[in-house]
Amino acid sequence: MKLQQFFSKGFIILFALGLFQTAKADEGMWLPFLVNNYYKDMQKTGLKLTAEQIYSVNKACLKDGILSLGGFCSGEMISEKGLFLTNHHCAHEAIQSITTEKNDYLKDGFWAKKYEEEAPIVDLSVSFLINVEDVTKEVLSEIGTFKDAAEWQGKAKAGIKKIEAKYAKEGYKINIESFFGGNDYYLFTYQEYTDIRLAVAPPESVGNFGNETDNWMWPRHTGDFSMFRIYANKDNQPATFSKNNQPYKPKHFFPINLDGTKEGDYAMILGYPGRTLRYLTSSQVALIMKTTAPYTVKLRDEKLKVMRAEMAKDHKVDIQYSAKMNQISNYWKYYIGQQEQIKNNKVIPRKIKEEIKFQKWVTENKDREAKYGTLLRTIASKSNEIEPYERHFTYLNEGIFGIEAAAFSWQFVNTAKALSGLEKESEEYKTGKAALQKMSDNHFKDYFLPIDKQIASKMIYNYSKDIEKDKLPESVIKISEEFGNNQLGFENFANKLLDNSMFSNQIKLNQAIKEDRLDALATDEVYAFTKDFITNYRTKISANHRPLKADIELLEKDYITALIEMNNGKAMYSDANFTMRLTYGNVKSYGKDGVTWNYYTTLKGVMDKEDPTNPEFIVADKLKELYNKRDFGMYANKDGVIPTCFITTNDITGGNSGSGVLDANGNLIGCAFDGNWESMSGDISYEIDLQRTICADIRYILFVVDKMGGCGHLLKEMSLIKDGKKVK
Repeated sequence: MKLQQFFSKGFIILFALGLFQTAKADEGMWLPFLVNNYYKDMQKTGLKLTAEQIYSVNKACLKDGILSLGGFCSGEMISEKGLFLTNHHCAHEAIQSITTEKNDYLKDGFWAKKYEEEAPIVDLSVSFLINVEDVTKEVLSEIGTFKDAAEWQGKAKAGIKKIEAKYAKEGYKINIESFFGGNDYYLFTYQEYTDIRLAVAPPESVGNFGNETDNWMWPRHTGDFSMFRIYANKDNQPATFSKNNQPYKPKHFFPINLDGTKEGDYAMILGYPGRTLRYLTSSQVALIMKTTAPYTVKLRDEKLKVMRAEMAKDHKVDIQYSAKMNQISNYWKYYIGQQEQIKNNKVIPRKIKEEIKFQKWVTENKDREAKYGTLLRTIASKSNEIEPYERHFTYLNEGIFGIEAAAFSWQFVNTAKALSGLEKESEEYKTGKAALQKMSDNHFKDYFLPIDKQIASKMIYNYSKDIEKDKLPESVIKISEEFGNNQLGFENFANKLLDNSMFSNQIKLNQAIKEDRLDALATDEVYAFTKDFITNYRTKISANHRPLKADIELLEKDYITALIEMNNGKAMYSDANFTMRLTYGNVKSYGKDGVTWNYYTTLKGVMDKEDPTNPEFIVADKLKELYNKRDFGMYANKDGVIPTCFITTNDITGGNSGSGVLDANGNLIGCAFDGNWESMSGDISYEIDLQRTICADIRYILFVVDKMGGCGHLLKEMSLIKDGKKVK
């Protein structure tokens, strides 16, 4: 997994009165600040900590050791000197940003032997959750009454923005998030640190072992980890990069348990899961199966074929596109698996069964019949109506904005427009101009024109074939007329378009910036072409698409409200929305169709999978040497082998990547990085018998850091526990 909604008033009251049934272990992404509501079940599952040790506003606790990495992954503090652990795939772009043909840190790994060797990473930040406040009354007051879904949505966004401004505090980041589909709102206060430096990254042969083939699969043998260090000023407060900054001192860091795991052990994860869709109706799941999933797979497949072919020819291009390809391939495979498992796990029939039960409950009461009687039919009708617009949106997002020069031109010109009217000698203009130059440098550092040309031709051609003619931009129709309505014609067009653009030629663009010819940007052919698609979307699609989406979101809110009412007395958890969540369960094997998979894998499995002819299954010489010598140090288990990965029943999704896996005492035992293939429908429907979280074993992580990377000095910062005692 190259791992990125609700609490009603009545729900909170029922919690306060103690009227909710015990929350069920395994399934659920629970809000940590409500830990008291499910604490007893956590104890029954094996937890040995107090609720206050997990979440507290006034005292250091587990939540203080958890961080959001860039808003797309999670991480956990592992030393009192600012060192934190996350996934290799979360760090991939950072590693790639400092990789060159001479210093190939992706291939060879990055091992800082002292503070001075740690690599500053530009434009990377981490955030720590400070506090959570209920602002439901304030937001609902701002929303007030509304005549339709679009007005409701607009008032909600405006109200949230206004209240965030009210609570703004220097040095902190304020976010208000919606829960229960818009029934409740919470304000989250974060402290953000931006001086982040890479300390350790294993070679891809460890950190991405198995790559695309093994992604979303179990058994797994991937050491998917990296380590960064946070730096702060002398007062331990956030500061921009400076050689005078000092390692950050966290409120909490996690001791590391080297005793490992066994079947049935308690396991807990805190992190920042991205999005789940557990409360979708059967008609909405069917919509995903008809639009988002298949077309995303189709367009990404086209892009990946082009990238793989060009990357195989040139080492420099391989480095440039390594992070891009990983990002594209991850959810390419995700949607393949999701479609397969929605069918295999009979998600839609199960949803229909739940909806029959819901409709029966509705018809048993006249008031409920009046409020909810047509709810499911209306959602189904709206889902059917929105289908062509969803397909168009997917093609715009994945297709047109999958052309690098097009996406870059749109972002660049809109940024440049902010400088229009400013005096060229003003500081504001100079600062903006410098920002444009930085954008140019960042874009072209990892840009290869032949790849973009091929992708452009394929994306535009597919767009012309799969979108109704009356909804196509005028420019696409002209391409067919002038160049031919076939793939070759679109290739010729793409070559011409990109050969003449500033957004595919750094020399031309830099010259325009230098000469202050920012007005010329809007006349560039790539920008004009991209704008034609945006204008077409706004005039032919958005007028229908956006109101329909708003209608469906308001109907979802009503459906969730009805489910809360129907499930009176039963605990319900919120859909993930990039806020901190807690999930608890156990270490557990699983099986399907007569096949049972053990709960852990070992280093022997790495050696068994080795294939020197396949770049996905290369094994580094140093790792083989250590294995053959059985030089495992204190990291072997009781059987004398190195465990590589293990699985748990924890409920996670994308965004949880890098989350620490904790034992019953809050000690670190692993780092979560993936889910299993058999439960790829899990974001929509939790698969109680099949769903597993795949974790890199902390012993394998430290074995690689110490024995393979020669960074044993980092272990001296950590609090290690073996045989129940601290390692000195």
